[in-house]
Amino acid sequence: MSDGNTELEPGVVIIPGPPTIIVQRRSPLLLNCSAFSSTGFGQTTYRWTRNKVAVTLNKRIQLIENGSLYFQHLKRRKRPSRSDEGLYECFLNNIKGVVIGRQVFVKVARNTELEPGVVIIPGPPTIIVQRRSPLLLNCSAFSSTGFGQTTYRWTRNKVAVTLNKRIQLIENGSLYFQHLKRRKRPSRSDEGLYECFLNNIKGVVIGRQVFVKVARIASKFTKMPVDQTTVVGGVARFECKIEATPPPVFIWEKDDASLPINNRTTTLASGVLQIHNVLAEDAGTYHCSAQHSFKDIANLHETVTSMSRRRSEAGVLTVTKGRIYTVTSMSRRRSEAGVLTH
Repeated sequence: MSDGNTELEPGVVIIPGPPTIIVQRRSPLLLNCSAFSSTGFGQTTYRWTRNKVAVTLNKRIQLIENGSLYFQHLKRRKRPSRSDEGLYECFLNNIKGVVIGRQVFVKVARNTELEPGVVIIPGPPTIIVQRRSPLLLNCSAFSSTGFGQTTYRWTRNKVAVTLNKRIQLIENGSLYFQHLKRRKRPSRSDEGLYECFLNNIKGVVIGRQVFVKVARIASKFTKMPVDQTTVVGGVARFECKIEATPPPVFIWEKDDASLPINNRTTTLASGVLQIHNVLAEDAGTYHCSAQHSFKDIANLHETVTSMSRRRSEAGVLTVTKGRIYTVTSMSRRRSEAGVLTH
């Protein structure tokens, strides 16, 4: 056939795939069967073997409806029976018989030097970028000399990335975006799982897998400060929550001014403000502001600088005169706290 596919007698079309795939340990993998049955040949069923033994399906290894085999993460063990490495074969069956749709060797990378002369440079698993900002995704892999011509290709959510003026493939395998798009319809958004495939004469390797997310912050809070009353010496607690990517930084203010810092005030990254040993001077209006960070984000190794900022409605703290007292019950051997007001 002109497209390189092969038409078999039982109405099966085979789409050639790479003979070897090398994947980093603990990375996900989708093995396509690379074959499908033409209409008119009854129900099609698929099964996979590894080293001539049927693959055991479970939560980690799943058979997709189209015949693909999906691994949530790859394992490599010294004992071959516990490792995911080996020769995988996909068998397609219809009313005419059985055909081997694909044979592929799966290997798990040892360290960073791969068998076909490929070196992988580890990159961050997630990148968060401002909308309309440019982005350069490095493939994080290169091929040693002596292994023929090296080619690169990228997919997003398992679908080939469409190259155009806005999205370009650089000679070294990097994928360049002039600006990032975020749309409600996933097919029109740039967000998703990106995978770079490097190919040389020895086979194909996944050079990088990275999730790309566009920074965002919701227009409304899901939780805001509420009015409350406490006594001198008591405890006050306010809370703010808002959906954002990456998690926002919360800034608290009292009476439209920066919150005084002292050893009685505790602020949590989750958006909680707590005031211990409340004084009369703590009375007033409190509100929080949520915004993106202006520094490197922990465990993402990327910088996000967004001016998006949301300000909550205020909560009023009323402080009344009184004192905290404790009644000790010797029979119960415990303390019961109470508040005396006047």
